[in-house]
Amino acid sequence: MAQRDFGWFGLLLWLVSSAALSCGGDETTLVNTTSGSGGSGATGGTAGTGGVGGAGGSAGSGGTATVADIVINEIMVNPNAVFDDVGEWIELFNAGGTSADLEGWTLHDGGSNSHTIGSALVVAPGGYAVLARNGDAQVNGGVAADYTYGDDFALVNGGDSVMLDDESAALVDSVAYGVAAPWPLNTPGISIELNDPALDNAEGANWSLAVLVYGDGDLGTPGGPNGGSLTGYTVDDGVLSWHQPTLSTSVHFAPLDSIEDRVLAQLSAAQTSIRLAFFNIRLPAVKTLLDQKVTAGLDVHVLLDHKQQAQSYNTMADELTQLGVPVTLIENTLATDATMHDKFAVIDGHRVMTGSANYSYTALNVSDEDLLTFDDSALAARYQVEFDELIAAGTAQSTPYTGNPPLKVWMGPEDGLYNRVVNALDGAQSTALVAMFQLNSTSIIDALIAAKGRGVDVVVVLDEVQATDPQALADETLVAASIPVILAHATGGNYAEMHSKFLVVDHQLVLMGSTNWTNLGFYYNDETLVVIDDAHLADRFEGKFAELLDTYNAPAPASLGLVEGAQQVSFAVTNVTLDPGVELTIQSDGGGPFATPVALNGMTITTSIAAGTRLTYHYRIVKGGSTLAIEGTPHHFTVPYAQGPFAVTDAFTP
Repeated sequence: MAQRDFGWFGLLLWLVSSAALSCGGDETTLVNTTSGSGGSGATGGTAGTGGVGGAGGSAGSGGTATVADIVINEIMVNPNAVFDDVGEWIELFNAGGTSADLEGWTLHDGGSNSHTIGSALVVAPGGYAVLARNGDAQVNGGVAADYTYGDDFALVNGGDSVMLDDESAALVDSVAYGVAAPWPLNTPGISIELNDPALDNAEGANWSLAVLVYGDGDLGTPGGPNGGSLTGYTVDDGVLSWHQPTLSTSVHFAPLDSIEDRVLAQLSAAQTSIRLAFFNIRLPAVKTLLDQKVTAGLDVHVLLDHKQQAQSYNTMADELTQLGVPVTLIENTLATDATMHDKFAVIDGHRVMTGSANYSYTALNVSDEDLLTFDDSALAARYQVEFDELIAAGTAQSTPYTGNPPLKVWMGPEDGLYNRVVNALDGAQSTALVAMFQLNSTSIIDALIAAKGRGVDVVVVLDEVQATDPQALADETLVAASIPVILAHATGGNYAEMHSKFLVVDHQLVLMGSTNWTNLGFYYNDETLVVIDDAHLADRFEGKFAELLDTYNAPAPASLGLVEGAQQVSFAVTNVTLDPGVELTIQSDGGGPFATPVALNGMTITTSIAAGTRLTYHYRIVKGGSTLAIEGTPHHFTVPYAQGPFAVTDAFTP
C-alpha cells in the first residue's frame, strides 16, 4: 500500500512499542496508530511480544500483531444501479491486530472534498468499515453502510484521490486511482478492489474489477472479502434464452417488452449479412447500425416500399444510399394502392425477425405490435427466396412443406393467405381470439360469425381509428352477430395504434405477421404470414391478448367466455448448474407472487397466479444469503385469460 509518513508522533509510538516489546512484558495495545514503513516485528518473548509489520514488512514471529492498520480496500467509483450521488462508497479494512475507532479521522482528496468522521466507528481486527455517500440501502443500491459521509466527499469517475488521516492529521493511507491500465478500466456498476490487503494499494496493477453481485445488481463486496469468484454454479452460455427452446423461437410485444432494444441487439449481433424488407423504416438507430455494418464489411441490403419512399417525409432510402448502404425500392403494381408491406429481417442466413412492426420509434415503443424471432436456416432460406423475388418482381409460390412442421411461413399474395386464415377459423373448436389493425374482408367476417355459431368463443380487438372509418363495417357486423368487439384507442402518442395482427385458435394455433385482414392485404400486397402450431408460444400471444383487454377497458373476461381466477404457472431455468448449498431464486418487480425472492426447487417452481397478471421478474443465484449473480434483463410473462397450467421456460442471462 502507499508509503506513509507519520512524523514525530508516529516515531514516538514506534519507540514506545519497541521498548515494551523488547522487555518481554505484557501485551501492549496501540489503537488508532499505524506501524512504520518497511519494518519487521521483534522475535521471541511471551505471548504478545511479536511486532507488527509496517507497509512492505511482515509481523514478527513468536507473537501477535497488536496495532491497527487501516487499509483503503475497495472503492465504488461509478455505480450503475443508482446515481453516483447516492451510490458511491469506500471500504476500509483493518489489517492489524487491534480494534480502531475512526471517530475524528478525516476522509479527503487533498483538495476541497473533506469529511471528518463525527461518531464512533470501530473496526475490529480483520474487519471492514463501509463509508457511503448515502446510508439508506433502499436508495443507495443495496449497500449496508457503517457510516455516511454525505456530499462532503465525491469520487470523480475519471480518476481521483482517496486519503485518510487519523485524528492527529497524520496520513494513514491514500490511493490515487486511475481509470486505465495499469488500473482496472472504469466500468459502470463495478467497484475496484485491492487484490490483497498486504499489497501496495498505490499500484494500479494490484487492483481488479469486482465480480460478485450485491444489492440491486452492481458488482462489489462492500463489507466482505475481496476477490470473490463466480464459484458454486455454472451457466451454459450456449443455451440461449428462447421462449420455446425446442423451436429456438421467442415472441415479444410492444409497448411493454422493449422490442426496439431487442431489434437493435439482433442486428448488432450480425456477423456476415443483413437483409431487411420493410414497408417503411424511420428509426435513426437502424440507419446508424447499418452504416456501421457496411463499414465493417458485412453484406447488407435493404428493400423499402417505393410508394412510401416517394413521400417527402420519408427520407430513409436517400439517407442510407448516401451512407453507402445498398437500397432497392420495390414498386408493387398489382393494384393502385398495393404496396410492399413486408416486415422481416434475415440475419446471417439463419436468424429471422418478423411481425407487425415497421422500424420506427412509434412502432417499436408506443403502438401495440408483435415481434417473432427464430433461428432456423431452412425458414430463413424461404425469406431469402422472397427477398430475391421482390427484387425480380417474381410471383412464384413457396415450396410446399414436407410433413407438418410447427412453424410455417407463407408469402402473399402468391401463397393464398386468405385461405389459410379461413381454414384456421373453420377449424376452431373452443376459442378464436383476434387482434387486427384492419379488418374489412367480408369472407373473414363470415368465418368469424360461423365460428360463433358453432359455439366457439370469438373475441375481436380492432384499432378504433380504423374500425370507425365510415367505410369500415366489420365492427357493426360482428357486434350484430353477438361477437364481442373491443375498439382499442391507443393513447401512447399522436401516431400510436393498435397495430397487432394475430389470431389465436384453441390455445394452440397462432397466425401472425404483416398481413391485415383486408382484400388489399390478402390479394395484392407483398406480405408474410407465419403459422405457429405450439401451445407455449400460443400462451404468449394469449397473454398479449389479455393485456389488450385490460388496456382498452374490455368487459370482464368471464363475460367474453374467457377464464378468470388463479391459474397454475410453472417456471423452469434451462442453463444453470448449482453446487451444493447454492440456490436459484426468482423475484418479481413491482409486487406479484414473487415480491420477495423465492427459492426454486432446483431449476423449477410452480405457483398460482391470477389470470391477466403481467409478471416482470428476474433470477438470482445465491449462497448463504450472498448474491453470486443476478440477471441484468428481466423476463416477462402475462397469464392468459385461459385455463392453465402454463409452462414458462427461461435461460439465465447475467
